[in-house]
Amino acid sequence: MRADYELRLRRRLEMYKEYPRRARFRGQEGTASLYLVVARDGRLRDYRIERTSGHSLLDRAALAMAERAQPLPKIPDVMERETLILVVPIEFSLR
Repeated sequence: MRADYELRLRRRLEMYKEYPRRARFRGQEGTASLYLVVARDGRLRDYRIERTSGHSLLDRAALAMAERAQPLPKIPDVMERETLILVVPIEFSLR
């Protein structure tokens, strides 16, 4: 069940991912690890960069993506928790 939820959450985030134009122009690539605390109703209680992509433009884009994607999918009732903590890799690749 958790794996299904995580897949839905990642798909939702990807819908709102935008590669910054300046980062593309500069050839910047990397993977930011996004720390998320998701409430039962899908709202973010907390989020931050857990591990940087190495580029501030990409890190800011990952944070902005999380903001735009709200509300995230609701935590399924079967999971019986009020919050869920996840670290999601957000990849920015020009290939």
